[in-house]
Amino acid sequence: TPVTYVSVLSACGKGTRDVLLGMQVHGRVVVSGVLPDLRVENALVDMYAECADMDSAWKVFHGMQVRSVVSWTSLLSGLAMLGQVDEARDLFDRMPERDTVSWTAMIDGYVRAARFREALEMFREMQYSNVSADEFTMVSVITACAQLGALEMGEWVRVYMSRQGIKMDAFVGNALIDMYSKCGSIERALDVFKGMHHRDKFTWTAIILGLAVNGYGEEAIEMFHRMIGVSETPDEVTFIGVLTACTHAGLVDKGREFFLSM
Repeated sequence: TPVTYVSVLSACGKGTRDVLLGMQVHGRVVVSGVLPDLRVENALVDMYAECADMDSAWKVFHGMQVRSVVSWTSLLSGLAMLGQVDEARDLFDRMPERDTVSWTAMIDGYVRAARFREALEMFREMQYSNVSADEFTMVSVITACAQLGALEMGEWVRVYMSRQGIKMDAFVGNALIDMYSKCGSIERALDVFKGMHHRDKFTWTAIILGLAVNGYGEEAIEMFHRMIGVSETPDEVTFIGVLTACTHAGLVDKGREFFLSM
């Protein structure tokens, strides 16, 4: 059935990025007679875009009798992921309609390409267009603020989220901790950390790195011990934070101890 094909194609794309298996499923779709079906065709475009096979994605797209905002957005996301941001923007400008997902894909594309000012400009345009942002949009916008050291804009984003009722999930919280740390406002980073109901490995790593680079070496090491205490497993980035903390605090023996424990 179409629903089965959509599920399998999604697994080939977002799940495993297995383009060869996706092509086999595409072959089955063609002989099964379910086409034209907008959901299946969208799933095909998305699968090829996720697998970075843009030629095949375009081919399916051009062959569609009917297209929806999902069809256009899948192509846009694929181009953005490959770093083809100008091509993505050209496609975005030609879209007959745009939703939150398409705007967010474009903003995220600029962030991935390290074009942070354009990402924030895109977010402003999104607001002028009266399109609601969501937590995924916010992560990209906050990341852009962090890279530009735009603390005021970052603060405004928090107020905007509160007004719009956008939930503060772990991804948003982690992005805020990173932003405040990069902007040298470690007290605010700690406030966000303390207010988070769910913390993951990346939350702990972000606050440890934040404390370390802002000169709070001993506090960073203490936070690392707290992380171990709640059975959260550190990774190489966490250890970079801890070793940076030891460097800033002049704790050579402690640093050697952590290095050996890795």
